[in-house]
Amino acid sequence: LFFPIINLQALSWIWDPEIPNLGFDFQSYSAPLININNIVTCSLFLFLYLLVFVGAITNENRLSPIQIEVLKQSSLIGFFSLATSSLYILIQFVQVPPIVITISFLFYIGSSIIPGLAFVLFNLSVRQTVIRVFTCSSRVTNPPHVTI
Repeated sequence: LFFPIINLQALSWIWDPEIPNLGFDFQSYSAPLININNIVTCSLFLFLYLLVFVGAITNENRLSPIQIEVLKQSSLIGFFSLATSSLYILIQFVQVPPIVITISFLFYIGSSIIPGLAFVLFNLSVRQTVIRVFTCSSRVTNPPHVTI
């Protein structure tokens, strides 16, 4: 192995938005494996989106409504992962103002929350089940079948 498996010191700059204000050298906190992961993530997402959208445009058979909903869900989920990876690549190689670090942290939080929200917002059966659970409906004796 070229790098230690876990290097918590290398990861500390990602979670400390005060590092640019304190004059630390951000290069001393480099984490090459995170960069490799983020570059691969960005490349794969962009390539797959290109394939899907070019295929959807040139395909003689139009997408069915279910395929469109799945495409919306996966695009929303993938966008936040792509944005987070892109911002972390930027942070690793360029010294950025604290607002960019804050935005990247919000995208990181969004990439954790958005998958659940996408299923609740776009998937009718999941949305109905969530509404039934939170409204404590006494009419429901058996939970409905949830399709994903």
